[in-house]
Amino acid sequence: MKKKIFILSLLMILASCTKPTPSLSEDTESLSQSDVTSEVITSDEGETSNDITEDSSNDVTSSVEESSTTSEDVTSVDPGTSENPGTSEDPVTSEEGEVYANLSEISELAKTFKSLRNDKGVYKSSHYAEFRAQLLTLQDYITTQNGYNNHYKAFVANATGHITINLNLEQYNAIKNYKDKQQVYDFKGYIGLYNDEPEVDMDGLGKPVYQAGVILSYNYKSFALAGGTINDLLTRVKATPFNTKGINWSENIYKYHLKYLAKVENAVALFSDGTNVIQLHSHDKINNSFTVGNSYYIYAREGLFNFKPELEYVGLESASDVITDYSLMKNDLKASTLYTYKYELDKSYLLNSNMSYADQLVKLFYFEGYANYYTEDGMDYVVLEDTEKASSYRSYTAALSAKAMFVNNDHSVKLWKVSHWLNSPFLDYVDSEENTPKTKIGLYFVGYVYNTMKYWLVQVIDGTIVELS
Repeated sequence: MKKKIFILSLLMILASCTKPTPSLSEDTESLSQSDVTSEVITSDEGETSNDITEDSSNDVTSSVEESSTTSEDVTSVDPGTSENPGTSEDPVTSEEGEVYANLSEISELAKTFKSLRNDKGVYKSSHYAEFRAQLLTLQDYITTQNGYNNHYKAFVANATGHITINLNLEQYNAIKNYKDKQQVYDFKGYIGLYNDEPEVDMDGLGKPVYQAGVILSYNYKSFALAGGTINDLLTRVKATPFNTKGINWSENIYKYHLKYLAKVENAVALFSDGTNVIQLHSHDKINNSFTVGNSYYIYAREGLFNFKPELEYVGLESASDVITDYSLMKNDLKASTLYTYKYELDKSYLLNSNMSYADQLVKLFYFEGYANYYTEDGMDYVVLEDTEKASSYRSYTAALSAKAMFVNNDHSVKLWKVSHWLNSPFLDYVDSEENTPKTKIGLYFVGYVYNTMKYWLVQVIDGTIVELS
């Protein structure tokens, strides 16, 4: 590898003598491991999923800050303001003539419809609701099967409670770029159920109407239930009904005491309770809200996304330290062993296998083995494998055939500049004339996701790499 870096440097010097060096931008790079050969499976816009590709833009201007209330003084302009509410039908009332507004009452009414659900657990009643509430989260319940309604969902709250809103694509697009601001909107729709979760179905009733400058007087923290441990979370989400894509979310807000370990993706953060780990998803600047090593009370919904346990962020408070001793938390694991765990969608008979996959994603693993890399489209990507290989791989498929684990950290993907490799902690451990035989290493990692390209992405805990031989 060091020889390769020397050659790259020499070529760059020669090129600069003959013509101006072009401006290289991250925006014009070839598609990366995360863009092509990896699937970032999370629960919202700005990411790719098994069945659809969402708009990857999430142009937000601020991250959620700590607050003792749920409201913020918002000043952004939403396409669905009271001055410009978008298309809307004439006012609608229930067949029974009552318009529901109390979210707790709506939720309890919805639960009485369980005997009326279709075979997918979905029901839409004629009971109508209108209310003003604060947007807390946006999520995507991906599905391709008939019998489900729209997969776009908003989770909202006010002083009377909280509830899920079913949205069509137009309604979702009207508010998705304001997710991080947790703004106040007017919502309306018909009361129903989705996988036993109460919801208000807004499909076809116009866009949510943004209420500029409105602050609701309530505190979502008063609704929160004690989350307990991450293992408690895992038990609950595995017992909650999910759709054929392995997606569900709790109807409740939970409070957890967790330590922030690392940024996984722009919209994904990694936390631990001192025994297990959990991925938290939110808007694409959420990691700016946390400091590595600090502990927080995290308020969130819990659920599965393609059978991966997750939290969907609502808010935070500072908290006392959570002790994380990796040597006590660890589960020893070989790279090839990790490949025995995987998920498959739309196959109910694989429930046990899918649940075993979910189990792996809350564990901290310890690995001993070797670093290597593969090259695709002129860029290098670090992988980890159980046995020493004499050379690097020419494609990700070759690395996959060897059952290598693909490192997801920023310092290990898209390494096409000399400076990229110089900033990678794996530089001294991949193949080179100086590193023969290779040095065996030990490190701690968590499983990020087994993706649709059929390989495991893992997140190495920075600062834990040690030389073993």
